[in-house]
Amino acid sequence: MAAPTKSSIITNLDARPPVLSNVGVSHGRMRYKSVVHTIPILNSADGDAHRLLRFNSGDRIHVIHLYSDGDGDGDADLGLYLAVDGAVIDADMFADLWAVDTETTEATAAQINYRYQDNDAAIGAFEVSLGKTLWEMTGRGVGAPLADPFEQYDLTLTMSGAALTTADTTVGVEVFYTAGD
Repeated sequence: MAAPTKSSIITNLDARPPVLSNVGVSHGRMRYKSVVHTIPILNSADGDAHRLLRFNSGDRIHVIHLYSDGDGDGDADLGLYLAVDGAVIDADMFADLWAVDTETTEATAAQINYRYQDNDAAIGAFEVSLGKTLWEMTGRGVGAPLADPFEQYDLTLTMSGAALTTADTTVGVEVFYTAGD
């Protein structure tokens, strides 16, 4: 029988004196943000951005739920934009070509685990991104060693492809995250 192994968190707690892990990874408080937003037909062309929620660079997003009333048609990406000037950081970091024309309810919501969006086929994608802050995920650290740039990012739905043609579409977003403060 192989010897038992310990995670870095348990190893740190067993050390004398104990080494505390980052609050966002161990013993952090789960937080919640949500928004309901209507995308009008007139603002639904390819590339139109709809800023939904704001997060700090030190936050860790765990789960995102997306909802749609399914009234319109088209697809959208869900990603991050820099809050201060609206610069695109990663337009489809969390979702790529989400079908806003598919009606969703609480039972059928598109649940997105951000760790897999761009690297779902890559071996090791889970280990590379699990527990990372937004600045670590986006590669926006500063200094040496890299540190939190203390920026704010807007979670943004960006229309992708054809514009909505049938009706306004109402979308809902719920985010479960651990704050970096």
